[in-house]
Amino acid sequence: HQGSGKIQVLLVDDHLVMRSGIRAMLSMHADVEVAGEASNGEEAVTLARQIIPDVILMDINMPRMNGVEATRIINSELPDIRIIGLSVHEAADQAGAMKQAGAAAYLNKCSSSSILLAAIRQYGDAGRAGVQRV
Repeated sequence: HQGSGKIQVLLVDDHLVMRSGIRAMLSMHADVEVAGEASNGEEAVTLARQIIPDVILMDINMPRMNGVEATRIINSELPDIRIIGLSVHEAADQAGAMKQAGAAAYLNKCSSSSILLAAIRQYGDAGRAGVQRV
């Protein structure tokens, strides 16, 4: 996006350590770039509108506005952005709520970095190719 040829990612998590860890992991891959970080859903909506990333990694449980509500708002305004929900919980109801809100995928925070990276590449490339969501 934005002429860089890299998949632009917005990291959204209320835990700085989590964001820092994901940022460090993604920085090792030339095709992915962290375009911004947010610590709650309100910041996520604001930043999504400003930077229009290819992919958003969205934590679900956050203060001020949770990931489900932020996903719903972003998906309604910017449907080409692919949102990947992240949570420490395996709860099917959370995955269902995120999917219903418009998330492209839902991953557990315990997923390996290779699974997370594969999802970012899959949805980032699909979004840029104009592929319709199913």
